[in-house]
Amino acid sequence: MRKIASFIAIILSFGLTLSSAETPKSILDKTLSALNAATGYEARFAIVGDEGGSKGEITISGDKFIIKSEGIQIWYDGRTQWSYTEHTGEVNITEPTEEELAEVNPLVILNSDPDVYRLKLRKKDNDSYTIQLTDKTGDLAIAKALITIKSADWLPYSANIETASGDKFAVVLNNIKKLKNISPDVFKFNPKNFPGVEVIDLR
Repeated sequence: MRKIASFIAIILSFGLTLSSAETPKSILDKTLSALNAATGYEARFAIVGDEGGSKGEITISGDKFIIKSEGIQIWYDGRTQWSYTEHTGEVNITEPTEEELAEVNPLVILNSDPDVYRLKLRKKDNDSYTIQLTDKTGDLAIAKALITIKSADWLPYSANIETASGDKFAVVLNNIKKLKNISPDVFKFNPKNFPGVEVIDLR
């Protein structure tokens, strides 16, 4: 459930128009450029997968994120991850690998070397494109992804993910808001806000 609840979706607000000449590679390039251009975002998300479903809120700034979902909170500052579970009253500290981050935030696939994924345009609507990414190496954490990008702002608003281990889940984002002046400190666990919580360092 934690992997599903921890999915990191990414957001921004650019008012661009998609042309009929766009290719899967050019669409993903523009999406990545847009994601990297903004300071930060927040959104609500809903996830349905093999382990169940979850809803929550996500805040993102570059490779940093915060997730709040049904008794779970996760902070990631670009290197260290803190995972708080309300019913145990514990916070686990880890330094996740790239593979572990891909399980938490499958949209890291957008930052992957384009040569390791086979790209295909699966669907084109008036307001969106759906791109399929398939692992060509057999060694990646994400084996296949279907990412829907809206043509109004180049944001990935939904994704269907299949991991190398066979897990499948779908994510939808809504109520996306652009944020300004986000302090890097908010992406770190602050024990002063959680008195009495046991901190377990697993690094």
